[in-house]
Amino acid sequence: MPDASVPSVPSILIVDGSSDARWLLADLALNLGIFPYCASTAEKGFRIFLEHRKKGMIAVLTDGHLERCSGLELALGVRAVSPLPVLLISSDARFFVQEAPPGLFFRSFLKPCKMPALQAALEEILTARRGH
Repeated sequence: MPDASVPSVPSILIVDGSSDARWLLADLALNLGIFPYCASTAEKGFRIFLEHRKKGMIAVLTDGHLERCSGLELALGVRAVSPLPVLLISSDARFFVQEAPPGLFFRSFLKPCKMPALQAALEEILTARRGH
């Protein structure tokens, strides 16, 4: 019998300080059939992640520059407790990737992000999830 606490649709955590960016990224996720949980800070995002990570969450998508705590620190916290893929979107994506342990980020994108490339990465994650 399916667990009623697990959503029937996949979800993603989107963490970005810009409400416009969160809105655009959430819209992309919804168009792919992915429910977006959104947060403006790493702290709020990590709390949402801990609460929903076992309820169909397929990935975390974060900006590198966040208030008080960076996207790199968020990614390290996420990967300390889960193998979920973490995608990075930042004007300084190369810097964060260089500072990160190898393999921390599933994909990284420069802001402004090319939506087809991000969509392809999310579709790749969805395809891998369906294969399990």
